[in-house]
Amino acid sequence: MGRRRTGEYFSLDDAIIQGQIVRVRCGACRRAANFLPEDLAAVYGGSRFALEPLFPCSKCGTTDFVRVTTYSPEIADFGRITLRRPGPKKLVQTWENETFTERSRSNYVPDGDFRF
Repeated sequence: MGRRRTGEYFSLDDAIIQGQIVRVRCGACRRAANFLPEDLAAVYGGSRFALEPLFPCSKCGTTDFVRVTTYSPEIADFGRITLRRPGPKKLVQTWENETFTERSRSNYVPDGDFRF
């Protein structure tokens, strides 16, 4: 199902049209996940090759052993296949280290009130 003839380009848009599910499996750590191609196309673009790893394995961090296939779900698969879907976007606050200097001191201590 996921295999294509040599030289045939199979995009995420093609997988959407055919109603397939994209299966991603890491052979190193044996982690597997199923994705809807429309979710992947929204993030990576619909013209991307559907059978190439779009991201490294979230457990072991490598793409060397990641295999991508497509699967045409059957009626018996409904309610049995777990899909990875996009969750809510999160804003992550980053922090930087700074030496406490006159510039940072002026933000917190009014002049004249600073005593040792």
